[in-house]
Order: sequence, then structure tokens, then C-alpha cells
Amino acid sequence: GDGDGDGDPVAHVRNQIKEAIGAVGKAFHRELSLYGSDGEYDSNTMAYENLFALYGADFIIDRDLDVYFIEAQASPGLGEKQDFRIDVFRRLFRPFVKVLEEIYDKQTSTNAATANATPNLFPLQHLGDWEVVYVKDWRYRYNGYKRSKNKIGCSR
Repeated sequence: GDGDGDGDPVAHVRNQIKEAIGAVGKAFHRELSLYGSDGEYDSNTMAYENLFALYGADFIIDRDLDVYFIEAQASPGLGEKQDFRIDVFRRLFRPFVKVLEEIYDKQTSTNAATANATPNLFPLQHLGDWEVVYVKDWRYRYNGYKRSKNKIGCSR
């Protein structure tokens, strides 16, 4: 994982968020990815690499810039109509389609098909603003970070 961003507070907060999302992905990967819409697990027809889901996540950031994960939502406000979301959706979904196309191309390449083996999908070249924070046995770690024990606290 990254260091503290050389004192950059935005990188510091972002690295904590990435670590938290990676931890949630690792903790719930079976529940989030290998169950069908009927709730039944089917390892024969569902390949881990072919499934994805879009979740929103809520965090609290305290005065010490420590980040606390609150919850994840299966419906991250995509249906709400607000003008700023148009730009957010463009930045979010256009690169995502490229990631899906890249994965599909790697999975269907003649080398992978003839070898009858699972192709190596990484590194992904078309991530845009996306970052990989969890994959099977690996998850993002914010190396060297320890949450502050001496909290400034909240004042009214």
C-alpha cells in the first residue's frame, strides 16, 4: 500500500478508505459475489472473476483525519436526480466499461481459450480513476498507518 501521501491529507484519508473497502471486500466476498439472485451459492456456474456489484459506502472522518467505516449500501443513490451526478457518473462509468471490456478481452483471448486455463487479468491497463483494493487473497494495506490514540475530540 501507499505511505501517508507525503503529508497530503487527501491521500491520507483516501488510503484509509481504500483499506476499509478492501477489508469489507475480503470479509464479505462470498456474500457479495458468488450468490445468485435467488440467494443460492453455485460455484459451478458462477466464476468469481465474472461477477461485480456496485455499492456505496459511508464514512466518518474525525478532526485527526482518522476514517471510520459506517455502512455499505447496495443502492448508492444512482436514481437520485441532481445535476452534479451527471459528471460523477461520466467519470465513474465510462472507465468502468473499459475495465469490463479489458477483462472480457483477456478472458476470451485465443491463448487463454486454447490453454483451457483462467487467464491472468492483472495488471489492468484501463482503470481510469478506479483502483483495485481487493482481489482474492490480496487487499490494499495502508502501510505504516496507525489510528491516533490521542484524539482531539469534538467540541460543541
